[in-house]
Amino acid sequence: MSSTSRLLALSLAAALAAGCAGRPHRPTTPPAAAPLPEAELSSALHRYLGLALEDPARAALRARLVASIAQTSSAAIEAKDYDAVVDHIARITDLLTPSDFASGHLPRALEPLACFLLREGDRRGDEGRVLAALLILEVLHPEDQSYPRRYRELATWGREARSTIANPLERYGQLLDVWETHADLTPREDVLDTLARLHVERRDAVLAALGPRAESGGGARIAARIEGVTPIDVAAVYLQRGELGEAIAHVEGIADGGETAARLLFLLRGARGRSDAAAGALFDIAQGFRGPRPEVSEGVCRLGLRRFPRDPRFPICLARVAAADERYPDATEWYSQAIALSPGELESYDEALDALRQFIARGLFDTDATRGRALVTQARHILAERQARFPAAPESPLSDGQLDALEGAIDMNAGEPAKARRWFETAVRDQPNPAVLEQLGILLERLGEPAKAAARYREMLDQLPAGSPRTWVARAEGLEHLGDALEAAGDHAQARGAYREALASWDAHRAAARGKGLASLELHRGRLLDQLGKHDEAVAAFHASIVAAPRWRETYSGVLSYLVVRTPPDLVLATDVFRRALLGATLKPEWKVYFALWVQLIAARADRPTPPEVRSLLERMAGSSAWWGHLASLGAGALSYDAVRAHASDRGERTEADFYDGAAKLRAGDVTGARARFEAVLASGMVGFYEYIMAQALLPQLRPAATAASPPPPGAAPPARCPSCPAATEGRR
Repeated sequence: MSSTSRLLALSLAAALAAGCAGRPHRPTTPPAAAPLPEAELSSALHRYLGLALEDPARAALRARLVASIAQTSSAAIEAKDYDAVVDHIARITDLLTPSDFASGHLPRALEPLACFLLREGDRRGDEGRVLAALLILEVLHPEDQSYPRRYRELATWGREARSTIANPLERYGQLLDVWETHADLTPREDVLDTLARLHVERRDAVLAALGPRAESGGGARIAARIEGVTPIDVAAVYLQRGELGEAIAHVEGIADGGETAARLLFLLRGARGRSDAAAGALFDIAQGFRGPRPEVSEGVCRLGLRRFPRDPRFPICLARVAAADERYPDATEWYSQAIALSPGELESYDEALDALRQFIARGLFDTDATRGRALVTQARHILAERQARFPAAPESPLSDGQLDALEGAIDMNAGEPAKARRWFETAVRDQPNPAVLEQLGILLERLGEPAKAAARYREMLDQLPAGSPRTWVARAEGLEHLGDALEAAGDHAQARGAYREALASWDAHRAAARGKGLASLELHRGRLLDQLGKHDEAVAAFHASIVAAPRWRETYSGVLSYLVVRTPPDLVLATDVFRRALLGATLKPEWKVYFALWVQLIAARADRPTPPEVRSLLERMAGSSAWWGHLASLGAGALSYDAVRAHASDRGERTEADFYDGAAKLRAGDVTGARARFEAVLASGMVGFYEYIMAQALLPQLRPAATAASPPPPGAAPPARCPSCPAATEGRR
């Protein structure tokens, strides 16, 4: 954006923001309904999505869903968490239809969020979201004509500012990005119409720019592609919002739509009505969009769910989209609905169980065990129904033993290690497999039983053949685990052998890795190289990890959590990684605080002052009433331990308060007090938390010399898990 354009945008947004801060506006909706209990929220949303638009129950249920979402809106605004505010708006407007915007029936909860979006959106140059905020305020306050006037000014400016861009693909590409962002938050009919029109204008501008070149060679290929994709793009604008009739009308309205438009219209027209054939056509349309445009597929499936509530294909369609987006509890709920509608279809059972198998493999667990346990209950019900209805069917994609392992992983991350151990041991006894053995080994390490953990890792490796292209990652991670366990048990020589073998495996596959895969690989390499006393090479690997995926938060958390416990501390590297994280990654406020507290602890261990940028961030974040704000206050010295712990709402937060007060005591030179706090962290049982892992590694270094365990080799660090390793290590965050 040019400096002139930026100044125009700034002056415009300043005027807009003043409107939110000015006279109070009258509310346009009744007071908010009572929020739903957390345990009921997911099922209520699924029920809402299946209600016909004319169903009288829809408005009341929507009001309760909005109230549930809006409960944390004030905290997001207070924390100036831009992404969280956008997410709140998106979740609320996702409950609305284009006709809701036309009728003016918007939830009042959107107003403070929209005002925040005006102020912060301009500062970021987020044109599409500023337009969305303006539209929300225009609908909420129809008596205030300044909102539509300013909306028109910004929309006009957006076109004029790009009118000098010669390349039509670039010019319209920028405009489409803005209006797609706008439509995602506020799908009013005129916004969708503008977005659809931009697709057609782009086609016409590209064809005009090609001129005679559109008849042959590369120009003909470009022309054919833009002509073919335009009707699909136009239809997608409306189908994503469940507007089948509008999709048909606007594809019909495309001049010279060509063969693609004709074929597309045949499919779209076939989906009209409520016949079985129409349901099949609608499902086929959804399947066609599922790979390239899953958000459109989801919109079509929601339409199908409302129009054909007894057809199991539409909940299956929604389950597939959710599973691809790694929303496995959501997917399981949709699969359960599909199975209830059609209990005689074996494929539905197996597809649902396979999605759960992927969930287990990814280790996407939370410290709140409620949803996880509900998911397991659903899964066991699906599995039992499958076994009862299809006793002669081939083996299920998911077994009882794997569900036992899932129960263990859920309990492990919820701070119930004894329960987790029982589940894992049951799973290993009934159906041993590498994934369960790995989880049991990790848990045994956390419980201070490294020799038993090493035995489990060896069992795991025995089941993973060396040289297999399918299992090399699991084998490399298993060797690294084995090295950690042997190191903790005092067998340094064998530990180094395991580390060298793991490093060789990562090195052998380095050339083929890309993106996050390369970042994870380099993170493992850096840790292994450091364990083997090659710190300079380790630093290079850590830097390569960041370069491979500079916006991936796990890269930074992996390096920094390792450096917290490394001996000797490397404050220079930690500070550099912290700076890169603030500049390169998209971090939520809590992660900025955690990273700052970690670097502060590294500085304390190095007997150095807290870096200025770390101190400044903690002081700035200390004003928030969110939990991470209290932790920042503890790090900045603005709140006492007792005051912070009084704000803790669960065992996880109390564990964090203990750990970071231990860090504060270490900074103050109170080693005895720090040791007591870290021992309290271990007593919490929160074995999936970073803080637990770090306290476990730091405690041996703080014990009196007479009771300390044998030290690791010079230059090596105590074992320190990282989030690129199995996800059960990542805890609540």
